[in-house]
Amino acid sequence: MKLYLLLIITVVASCFECRAQKQHRVGFTSINQVGILEGDNGSAFQLQTINGVKYRSWSAGIGVGLDYYYLRSIPLFLDLRRNLWNKTNTPFIYADGGLQFAWPTPGQKFSSGNGKYYNRPFFDVGIGYKSAIGKHNALLLSAGYTEKYVYEKMGTPVYYMYTDFYPSPAPTYIPDRYAYTLRRIAIKIGWEF
Repeated sequence: MKLYLLLIITVVASCFECRAQKQHRVGFTSINQVGILEGDNGSAFQLQTINGVKYRSWSAGIGVGLDYYYLRSIPLFLDLRRNLWNKTNTPFIYADGGLQFAWPTPGQKFSSGNGKYYNRPFFDVGIGYKSAIGKHNALLLSAGYTEKYVYEKMGTPVYYMYTDFYPSPAPTYIPDRYAYTLRRIAIKIGWEF
């Protein structure tokens, strides 16, 4: 008897699930944003594109961008968002997390050529407002808090003095390591389709 009751509940639940899937489809979403980053090290420019899926008020996607704050880098991250109201114009919350890959400009590279930047994590959380433009497009305005971690390793050359009888050998490098936590406020404007 318990087996039949469990079977009936499973079939009924499946019917409701099938009906719900017809009303709420999983769809593709693309978000393209530009932004300003402001922190202790000044202001910088940011670009992002996020592509993924949406279902009801949730969306999830993979994002990539350009981050020029302190050290130019390419963030690769997972984006998770939720609309707070079930309307075309609605506030939303978002959370991003992933790795940023260092891509220093020629001015950010070490002159001695012996330094190296390492890839480190970053995250971004915030709130925003989504305003519909037409049936499938929306304008996004958001503000958030973000942290970017930078780790650099370089060697400081040390030369030893020798007399005229012994020529000076190549320098010895003493390793130096620097780790930075860059806290910023991000203001972004974007387009979703």
